[in-house]
Amino acid sequence: MNRNDQFNQDYLGSDRHLNGEGKGLGITLRNMAFGFLGLVIAGVAVGIYIASHR
Repeated sequence: MNRNDQFNQDYLGSDRHLNGEGKGLGITLRNMAFGFLGLVIAGVAVGIYIASHR
């Protein structure tokens, strides 16, 4: 099982776990992914801003 399969299992199959553990893990992975994307986008935006105001 590669990392993408693991992510799909946690993200798409999260309601499979009745105890809520899988759902919590899926939400955590999704939040981490969005947080990382936000950091990357912010970093690119700041880099463009600094480069254009040199």
